[in-house]
Amino acid sequence: MLYKRKQRHCTSHGTHCGCPYWLHLKRQRMSTGVPGQTAPVPGNRIRVSLEVYFPDVRLRGKGTRSHALTLHNQFVNDVDRTGRYRDWVDRRQGRLATRGLTWGGLVDHFVDTYAKPRREEEGHQLSRALKYRYNKIKQWVGVDRPVADLNIQDALGFLTALKRRDASKPYIRSFYGSFLSIINKAVEWEILKEPPFNTRSKAIRELVPRASDIEHRDRRLRPGEEEQLFAYLDGVAEKSARLAMVRDCARLVLSLGWRRGTLRRLQFEDLHWDEGPHGTFRVPGQKMKGRRPSVKSLTPETRKIVERRREMFVRLGVYGPTCYVFGKTTKQGNKGRPVAFGAAFCENDFLTAAWRTARQRAGLDCTKGQALHFHDLRAEAACRLFEATGGDARRVMHFLDHRSLDETQKYIDRLMAHSERENAAVMATFERGGAATATAAPSPAAHQTTAGATVIPIRPHGG
Repeated sequence: MLYKRKQRHCTSHGTHCGCPYWLHLKRQRMSTGVPGQTAPVPGNRIRVSLEVYFPDVRLRGKGTRSHALTLHNQFVNDVDRTGRYRDWVDRRQGRLATRGLTWGGLVDHFVDTYAKPRREEEGHQLSRALKYRYNKIKQWVGVDRPVADLNIQDALGFLTALKRRDASKPYIRSFYGSFLSIINKAVEWEILKEPPFNTRSKAIRELVPRASDIEHRDRRLRPGEEEQLFAYLDGVAEKSARLAMVRDCARLVLSLGWRRGTLRRLQFEDLHWDEGPHGTFRVPGQKMKGRRPSVKSLTPETRKIVERRREMFVRLGVYGPTCYVFGKTTKQGNKGRPVAFGAAFCENDFLTAAWRTARQRAGLDCTKGQALHFHDLRAEAACRLFEATGGDARRVMHFLDHRSLDETQKYIDRLMAHSERENAAVMATFERGGAATATAAPSPAAHQTTAGATVIPIRPHGG
């Protein structure tokens, strides 16, 4: 029997390369591989290549000294010709072997080392929807497609497969974004030196719709929608814990402008009750979309919401710093599994069905392209602040936790639809010679109400 021990020096690759092993002889005769035939083996040490490098060759108890040296020479020649030594080192250290890597292997590596750990950090597993998405991305590009051979035709084939499914425009943009995130991570991990194709080429832009091409209603709230929505939610809040959470989340967004994902991750340890007149939320960057910390001062209305949520968890006996402000409070919808009160909802389950139910039962327009999305409340808050501050875009940028004014401008541009109509009405009065009536023209926000968002907090510059 042979006993392996890593040698200190290799004459082919230098000190501590780790490629061959010293083998200590434990018996005097070894099989040559031919049934019934053995050969004497000298008692001195022999060198042999790694079993990891030759997975199909069984080295324990088999082979002679010449056979071991032959394998080692083959190892050295492969290293010199093809660079397989680098892949071998990567496997030894638990890294992804890039030589001969396929698209399916890259997607699996992306899921195992990036997508899944991000969910597990929040105490959740990778959702079925994301598993389905990554499996389809592997299938439509090609599981066995070599990563080194990727080109624009693979991207076009992927988009063509989406088109054949009659996918909607948001669906295409979402899947293509996931496809690009895998490519970008491969470049970041130095698996690819650069993106294998121009992601903004004309052929791709013809297949991937722009955000402005997606049919969507004007993101501003329409006259009467806010009163109608909150009138229904206030009436059913005592009977339904989920709809009560929808009401509190909606009012918090209209006052603080956070995204839905931030609300889901919000914990009581993020709230400093005695800081400022009504308290201050200091949310760390890992709970924000842009990984940038957020500081928001509470208003009297939002303070009441947080206190009401705290009292609810105190009654359940789970209140504490790590308790989620909008965590689980009932067993409803848990599909028979044990419920951890105060735990965060799954990303796909947070407000999704409850918001749709509230929107329908409140009597709002729910037709395709005209339905009010929960994210529209964030845009409404941004537009209200822009109007209230006299068009100060930089304050809106800090309010929305954006990194640049260009990103904020997308929200501000949503005011233009109202502005153009108001401008046309004003100019029409001048054409009729009614300059006096022009001064009494309604403001762009005249149709807005302030129920549930009576005070819009304005963060200090740089907050």
